Amino acid sequence: MIWVAAAILTIFFGVQVFSLVSILQHTDKKLEKRKDFPMVSILLAARNEEQLILRNLTAINALNYPKDKLEVLIGNDESTDNTAQLVTDFIKDKPYFKLFHIDKTVGKGRGKANVLGQLAHKASGEFYFITDVDVKLPQNWILALLQEFTEGVGLVSGTTKCERGSLFATLQSIDWLHFMGYIKAFANAGVGCTSVGNNMAVRAEAYWQTGGYEEIDFSITEDYKLFKEVTSRGWQWRTIMGEDSLGLAWY
Repeated sequence: MIWVAAAILTIFFGVQVFSLVSILQHTDKKLEKRKDFPMVSILLAARNEEQLILRNLTAINALNYPKDKLEVLIGNDESTDNTAQLVTDFIKDKPYFKLFHIDKTVGKGRGKANVLGQLAHKASGEFYFITDVDVKLPQNWILALLQEFTEGVGLVSGTTKCERGSLFATLQSIDWLHFMGYIKAFANAGVGCTSVGNNMAVRAEAYWQTGGYEEIDFSITEDYKLFKEVTSRGWQWRTIMGEDSLGLAWY
């Protein structure tokens, strides 16, 4: 049994060293000044989110990106609280925000995947940015992810950590960042693990090559399924960690 424990510890510490070295050797690019601004669509699924929806929308409204090159598509997934009214009031003077009421299931989509799949049909962007209502996005979020879309890259993930200040939340945030570090390290080494469903962007061309969420077998980890479908078709991916791509989740 001792040799088994020793082997496990060796593997564990080996992974730690590999992750640390990989991250240190592959620093993310600094934010570059853009000359072109492609059309971007933000897809947001919302169900009974009256406590957090305005926090999220306020951050999106403050994003550093030309408003004439941005659309925010919000899918109200049969909310029974005040979510829809709060969104309606917030976006009434913001024409690039659009609210859609999702009351049916299309294809294989379920839950969040069903909402995102239907919003994608409404989207006109060259890139689809996906986040969750409980995430507050940094001002340069779009620019940070967008600059990773070099030729052949179909999907880019940012990083998310917990924002709450309790001891449990702090420990949870450390654990989550540890996990995110693994994803980043393996991505740097060319080993794909998954994408981050509350902080990611996908090239529209790559998304539609999969047939969309209505053609992807349902999974509660819809981000992982999309990642596998996109990368299996030859698209590259990127995972980045930095203040310009760091989302703050309220759990």
